[in-house]
Amino acid sequence: MLKKKKKNTFSQQRLRTQNSRNIHNNTNTNTTSTIQSRQPSVKNSKLTIAESLYNRLLLKLQNDEDWVREVRGGRRIGLYRIKGELGIGNFSRVKLAQHELTRERVAIKIIDRNNLDTKTAKMLLREISVMSSCNHPSLVRLYEVLEKKDRIYLCMQLAPGGELFTRLTQIGKYTEDRAKFLFLQIASGIKYMHDHGMIHRDLKAENIFYVSKNRVVIGDFGFATKLSRMDQHLYTFCGSPPYAAPELFKDDHYIGPAVDIWALGILLYFMVTGNMPFKSSTVSGLKHAILEGIYYNPTTISDECKELINSMLQRNPDNRLHLEDLLKHEWLHGHNWVQEDKDFVPYPRLGSENLSDVEKCVINELGRLGIAQKDFSMEMGLGIRSKAVGAYRILLTRTLLQLAQGKTRLVRKSLKNPDSASIGVNTDPVTSAHDLHEVVLSDENSGASGEIQRSKSTGFVGKKGSTTSSSKQQSKLCNIL
Repeated sequence: MLKKKKKNTFSQQRLRTQNSRNIHNNTNTNTTSTIQSRQPSVKNSKLTIAESLYNRLLLKLQNDEDWVREVRGGRRIGLYRIKGELGIGNFSRVKLAQHELTRERVAIKIIDRNNLDTKTAKMLLREISVMSSCNHPSLVRLYEVLEKKDRIYLCMQLAPGGELFTRLTQIGKYTEDRAKFLFLQIASGIKYMHDHGMIHRDLKAENIFYVSKNRVVIGDFGFATKLSRMDQHLYTFCGSPPYAAPELFKDDHYIGPAVDIWALGILLYFMVTGNMPFKSSTVSGLKHAILEGIYYNPTTISDECKELINSMLQRNPDNRLHLEDLLKHEWLHGHNWVQEDKDFVPYPRLGSENLSDVEKCVINELGRLGIAQKDFSMEMGLGIRSKAVGAYRILLTRTLLQLAQGKTRLVRKSLKNPDSASIGVNTDPVTSAHDLHEVVLSDENSGASGEIQRSKSTGFVGKKGSTTSSSKQQSKLCNIL
């Protein structure tokens, strides 16, 4: 009886051991199956990693303690990390920042909402509207607009070479050939604005910036505006006194394009002489000199250059040179306008069958970084506030600039599957786009830190305009953004 009991006990033990093995084997099988189901296929492995990069950065904004601390301390906004100070204006501060996803350096204009009264809120609305509408290589690009409860951030193209004003005051005047090359870029940007119903109204050397050694862009659109007609009367007096046209001092209204042309004349004079045509230690003395319209013509500049400057500095705006006639002048004979950048498409054309090679290249790169079509679809309603659109504009601007400089070229990569051939950027001999950007910065003598010193520029604004309440204006601002 006892032996039988032991035998039964031994049989039960063997049964329990076998069951345990079966359970263990099933567990291993299920675990392996689960792991295999979570493993991406070789085909999609790069996409999975790329998607996680963009999503990981978005998650860090919410959950990473260091990032959250930097946001609270004003050292980070969105995907941008603040790196230093670029300058201080009348109504804002400009910071140097780096876009974490693309590693591109940008300029961020920071506006304090508490300082936005009726007038400055209108100016900000116009600035965003004008910059969003511009598509020319001589005009600074707007990448993204971010908002916080107390601040608004305009993320823009960085011009690492600094101001034209700084170059002229530190190095001196340019030769006529050099001045001609740069002046034509500036005039082309202004002509583009005029052709599209916009005026700048604050053109000066402090607002011209070097993107590279041979390329400049016009910035600071705080006084810019759109017009329903180019001959309409304007009543807001704005700009910088040394560049102000006579009609701004003596009339109750003015015509916008003529004011920009006068400023172009002042700018060209400054570039070829190293001095301003009208000077005084006081605004009243400067006003008197401008209204007199008498200035010194150095013998060191050619007669053709003098004639062009004189045609733009006519006291009567009706007698002033029209921009469309600029290239007819002998001093610019044989030169052409810098055309608008038709390859710059401000928003990705989702589902389009006729994408340019540049667009395909940028979209491929965005996919590698983790921004897929679904991300654009989800954020497209945000417009200029979209992080995905901001990254797209940054990469598109960088690619076009590299192509224009001849530092890179588009190449087609042949894959095993001919239908999946992709278009990429060949940056040889530079090893990467980021390295290329660093080379440009070094070439522009921007210093190791990349920080650019800006001088404070003084502007003036007259008191003519509507009386919309500040609260309504801020509400309108929020709706537009």
